[in-house]
Amino acid sequence: MDAVTVGGVPIGDLNDLNVMKLVLVSHACEMWGVFQVVNHGVPMSSLQNIEAQVRRLLCLPLEHKLKVSRLPVSISGYGCVPMSSFFPKLMWSEGFTIVDSPIEHAHQLWPDDYTQF
Repeated sequence: MDAVTVGGVPIGDLNDLNVMKLVLVSHACEMWGVFQVVNHGVPMSSLQNIEAQVRRLLCLPLEHKLKVSRLPVSISGYGCVPMSSFFPKLMWSEGFTIVDSPIEHAHQLWPDDYTQF
């Protein structure tokens, strides 16, 4: 999998039957902590809509995002996760994990305009 890269990041082409071998995906994750998937069949318009909603979420003021904070006993919601296990420097990643439906969180973030999310 690491033979094909873009900017050094491994590419996983779903048209290549070998890409799904666990060892190739595992190698990319261990060596890079990330890989890009191509030929997945998700329409570009869907990806663009998802990106727009993620930007909409992450551009909110912190006090708004904290309304949907990930609880210590939960995996769903907003939070910052340490990424140091993947990188030599201490880095933080801001994220929003969705488990099941995001409607409850979206309604808290955008009471008057949550259905788009």
